[in-house]
Amino acid sequence: MLEKEGMKKGIFYIALFIFMLVIIIIFRNNKKTFKYKNEKEVKQTIVENINKISDNYSLNIIEHRNEEEYKLEYMTDSKMQMYSSDAFKVTGYLIYNNQYYQLDNGELKKVKAIEINGIFNEKYYNFELIKNIVDKCEMKKSSIIRFTCDVKLSDYLEEYNNLFNTNVVGDDDSSIEFEFLYDSEKVRSINVDYTNVVKYTDNINDTITYSIDIDDINKNDFSEYIGYIEKKN
Repeated sequence: MLEKEGMKKGIFYIALFIFMLVIIIIFRNNKKTFKYKNEKEVKQTIVENINKISDNYSLNIIEHRNEEEYKLEYMTDSKMQMYSSDAFKVTGYLIYNNQYYQLDNGELKKVKAIEINGIFNEKYYNFELIKNIVDKCEMKKSSIIRFTCDVKLSDYLEEYNNLFNTNVVGDDDSSIEFEFLYDSEKVRSINVDYTNVVKYTDNINDTITYSIDIDDINKNDFSEYIGYIEKKN
């Protein structure tokens, strides 16, 4: 009886030793695979991955405006842009050859403009602007998958004015927080608090944050829609 209990304990300790050895090996391999990067390397990785987002991609955007939440799906294949949201009165909108089209109940109709009622400002998910301000962003927190930083309002507005040919001026020393979720292949999502921006760019005092999920890079193909429009015209 005592011999059996001794054997069981021996087997238990051997199994425990093997288990701990496996954990140590996995941990060491992960440390090699997921090497912690410094601030400069992180910024470089983010900019390189944003550069991959050129003219064919999809975005799932959530705009929190005060107590309300609005969702937008934006897709482009370089020739056509598509917008879909529950906030729209119709199914969605398409832009092709600088012409606007409304999709509603399966019917496609040319319209004069996209009616989005003041929500989903394209300037707030413009990747050229976001890329330009990354280098000016001061790191708050960083890990192997997440980078959080602050950019001075004055620096943000400088890049904003340069890109959009405007002359917006801020009169405070506040900052804007950006959070990037990324890996070695792509920037997966961006979260931004634009509350300190919109009071100068849009002349409103709303609390506004954007959550931008990035997907389908170089995978969209709207040739079927384009063919339909060209045939109809």
